[in-house]
Amino acid sequence: MLAAIGQLTSAMEQALEAARTLTSRLAKIAQTSTRIMERTDFKFLLDQERKVFTIGYSVGEGRHDNSFLRLAGV
Repeated sequence: MLAAIGQLTSAMEQALEAARTLTSRLAKIAQTSTRIMERTDFKFLLDQERKVFTIGYSVGEGRHDNSFLRLAGV
């Protein structure tokens, strides 16, 4: 019985460490994603006249695709 409790305790400690590692990795991913988003200029995707956000952009053709996302509250 004590051996089983010891094994369970060990497994829980390993799970805790794995959860801490995962939490740390996810926090780093969130920070990186935020940094990328804050440094990216999305203005070229906004059609001010139509008040829509272009979902796609054709680099080869140098123009917006015909897919749009309407801006809520604008």
